[in-house]
Amino acid sequence: AWSEEAAPSPGRSNCAAPGCQTPTPTPTATPDPAWAAVHVNEFLPAPESVDWNGDGALNEDDEYVELFNTGATAVDLGGFKLDDLANGGSAPYTLPAGTQLAAHGFLVFFRSQTGVALNNSGGDDVRVLAPDGQTLQAVHYASSHDDRAWSALPDGSDAWSEEAAPSPGRSNCAAP
Repeated sequence: AWSEEAAPSPGRSNCAAPGCQTPTPTPTATPDPAWAAVHVNEFLPAPESVDWNGDGALNEDDEYVELFNTGATAVDLGGFKLDDLANGGSAPYTLPAGTQLAAHGFLVFFRSQTGVALNNSGGDDVRVLAPDGQTLQAVHYASSHDDRAWSALPDGSDAWSEEAAPSPGRSNCAAP
């Protein structure tokens, strides 16, 4: 016996009786829209003469990626990822649960922590990915200079300088 009055019941028994209900779809988690205020702000692909991560060694582990929050509220970045070139380069680094980026604040992630290796020649990308892998921001660079950072000037903008003085955890400034 067929009925046009039955409520849809995919994957369950059909039910035409009063009170039968269709299941409520399970919502898909989406990142807090506050993430839109988070920007790649500075990165250093070719450290040379400064121990930027303070581990006592001058090496490639001093490379870093800095994020900046242009917004007026803190953003939870737990589960977001830092990466370089898509489908190549380093494995994405997942930011730990509870990673907070304060309003108008900076967070610096060194290669020694993330394993994200930035190319010194031939260019590369610096990417921020949502927990589901969606690219939220990608910055491409074609060259690097020893101890010179790629920096957004002013902080959080889309205007980039490849000759800025490194300033991890602080506001960016143009090279003298």
